[in-house]
Amino acid sequence: MELSELIKNIRSHQKLSQAEFANLIGVTQQEISKLERNKTTLSVRLLSQISVATKMPIGLLINSSSMNLLDDNIIEVITLFSLLSIEDKKLYLNLLHRLSTHRIL
Repeated sequence: MELSELIKNIRSHQKLSQAEFANLIGVTQQEISKLERNKTTLSVRLLSQISVATKMPIGLLINSSSMNLLDDNIIEVITLFSLLSIEDKKLYLNLLHRLSTHRIL
Protein backbone atom coordinates (compact mmCIF):
# COMPACT_ATOMS: atom_id res chain seq x y z
CA MET A 1 0.00 0.00 0.00
CA GLU A 2 1.32 3.42 -0.97
CA LEU A 3 1.73 5.96 1.83
CA SER A 4 -0.79 8.22 0.05
CA GLU A 5 -3.38 5.41 0.15
CA LEU A 6 -2.61 4.71 3.79
CA ILE A 7 -3.12 8.35 4.75
CA LYS A 8 -6.42 8.44 2.87
CA ASN A 9 -7.56 5.25 4.59
CA ILE A 10 -6.56 6.55 8.01
CA ARG A 11 -8.47 9.80 7.39
CA SER A 12 -11.52 7.89 6.17
CA HIS A 13 -11.37 5.43 9.05
CA GLN A 14 -11.35 8.35 11.49
CA LYS A 15 -14.43 9.67 9.65
CA LEU A 16 -12.77 12.97 8.75
CA SER A 17 -13.39 14.89 5.56
CA GLN A 18 -10.40 16.15 3.65
CA ALA A 19 -11.15 19.66 4.94
CA GLU A 20 -11.36 18.48 8.56
CA PHE A 21 -8.13 16.50 8.25
CA ALA A 22 -6.41 19.43 6.56
CA ASN A 23 -7.48 21.75 9.38
CA LEU A 24 -6.24 19.23 11.95
CA ILE A 25 -2.74 19.13 10.45
CA GLY A 26 -2.56 22.77 9.38
CA VAL A 27 -2.73 22.55 5.58
CA THR A 28 -5.37 23.20 2.93
CA GLN A 29 -7.93 20.71 1.68
CA GLN A 30 -6.30 20.95 -1.75
CA GLU A 31 -2.99 19.80 -0.27
CA ILE A 32 -4.70 16.76 1.27
CA SER A 33 -6.37 15.97 -2.05
CA LYS A 34 -3.01 16.12 -3.87
CA LEU A 35 -1.39 14.02 -1.16
CA GLU A 36 -4.07 11.32 -1.33
CA ARG A 37 -3.80 11.19 -5.13
CA ASN A 38 0.00 10.95 -4.85
CA LYS A 39 0.34 14.22 -6.81
CA THR A 40 2.68 15.92 -4.35
CA THR A 41 5.81 15.09 -2.43
CA LEU A 42 5.30 14.37 1.23
CA SER A 43 7.63 16.57 3.28
CA VAL A 44 9.09 15.55 6.62
CA ARG A 45 7.16 18.43 8.20
CA LEU A 46 3.85 17.22 6.79
CA LEU A 47 4.59 13.61 7.72
CA SER A 48 5.35 14.79 11.25
CA GLN A 49 2.07 16.73 11.43
CA ILE A 50 0.14 13.67 10.20
CA SER A 51 1.91 11.53 12.78
CA VAL A 52 0.93 13.90 15.59
CA ALA A 53 -2.66 14.30 14.35
CA THR A 54 -3.23 10.55 14.00
CA LYS A 55 -1.18 9.69 17.12
CA MET A 56 0.91 7.26 15.10
CA PRO A 57 4.70 7.10 15.04
CA ILE A 58 6.28 8.26 11.79
CA GLY A 59 8.14 4.97 11.53
CA LEU A 60 4.90 3.03 11.62
CA LEU A 61 3.40 5.20 8.89
CA ILE A 62 6.45 4.79 6.68
CA ASN A 63 6.87 1.06 7.27
CA SER A 64 3.18 0.17 7.08
CA SER A 65 3.46 -0.38 3.33
CA SER A 66 5.87 -3.24 3.98
CA MET A 67 3.66 -5.01 6.51
CA ASN A 68 2.50 -8.41 5.39
CA LEU A 69 -1.14 -7.70 6.17
CA LEU A 70 -4.18 -7.31 4.01
CA ASP A 71 -4.80 -3.64 3.20
CA ASP A 72 -8.07 -3.57 5.15
CA ASN A 73 -6.31 -4.79 8.27
CA ILE A 74 -3.53 -2.20 8.18
CA ILE A 75 -5.84 0.61 9.26
CA GLU A 76 -7.27 -1.45 12.09
CA VAL A 77 -3.79 -2.38 13.32
CA ILE A 78 -2.59 1.23 13.18
CA THR A 79 -5.72 2.49 14.94
CA LEU A 80 -5.38 -0.10 17.69
CA PHE A 81 -1.66 0.69 17.96
CA SER A 82 -2.45 4.32 18.71
CA LEU A 83 -4.47 3.20 21.75
CA LEU A 84 -1.60 1.23 23.33
CA SER A 85 0.50 2.48 26.23
CA ILE A 86 4.04 3.66 25.49
CA GLU A 87 5.51 0.44 26.91
CA ASP A 88 3.16 -1.74 24.85
CA LYS A 89 4.04 0.27 21.72
CA LYS A 90 7.73 -0.39 22.36
CA LEU A 91 7.08 -4.11 22.77
CA TYR A 92 4.96 -4.23 19.61
CA LEU A 93 7.53 -2.37 17.51
CA ASN A 94 10.31 -4.59 18.85
CA LEU A 95 8.28 -7.66 17.90
CA LEU A 96 7.63 -6.30 14.40
CA HIS A 97 11.32 -5.58 13.98
CA ARG A 98 12.28 -9.08 15.10
CA LEU A 99 9.70 -10.66 12.80
CA SER A 100 10.80 -8.56 9.82
CA THR A 101 14.46 -9.53 10.29
CA HIS A 102 13.82 -13.20 11.10
CA ARG A 103 14.39 -15.59 8.23
CA ILE A 104 11.49 -17.99 7.80
CA LEU A 105 12.58 -21.38 6.45
